[in-house]
Amino acid sequence: MTNRADVLEFNILALANVKLRIDILLFNSLFLNYRLLFVNTTSVEIRSPNRANYGEYSIFILSLVYEHEITLPHNIPKLMLDEISLPSHLISLAYSRSLTWDPLIHKSIKNRNIWVPSSLYWGNRPRINLNYLPYFSNCKGFGKYIPFWSLMQEHQACTHIPFNETVWMNEYSFGLKPTADYCEDALIECVYDENIGER
Repeated sequence: MTNRADVLEFNILALANVKLRIDILLFNSLFLNYRLLFVNTTSVEIRSPNRANYGEYSIFILSLVYEHEITLPHNIPKLMLDEISLPSHLISLAYSRSLTWDPLIHKSIKNRNIWVPSSLYWGNRPRINLNYLPYFSNCKGFGKYIPFWSLMQEHQACTHIPFNETVWMNEYSFGLKPTADYCEDALIECVYDENIGER
């Protein structure tokens, strides 16, 4: 149960335009007189990648290659009906880093993890391309999805080098040192989704 005084923070990881509507429902008529207190209590912040290809909305992707030895992460969405596409947007509850955090734990029955068939995710594809970090699916401030670009652009442990000071590297840059954005000791607080006592 969420504390009524908490800030509810949702992350929407969108690959296409999304229409968003926020409704606040009062189920108990005793609080109806307080409805005007909710005016201007919501805010929407739109953030976009702009450093993978400087000034453009380009992103780096991560690719999972199909191998029987690999267990799929919990934050992989199921395939759409065409059995090829992933959803165009993903929604996750993500408590702010500055608030008390009560992590969501993966579902289990009698201390055993609940697994779903991998065919619901792979289909006939040899790889799954993602624009967020797999296997990090229960992290403070991010929820189920950590966009790689968000981690690199917005984490306080990352340093951004101005575009005109960036030193590019290519296959002939032997012995040279790049000058570019970097992150050091970028810590993220996460919990295991799985019941790690199970073998």
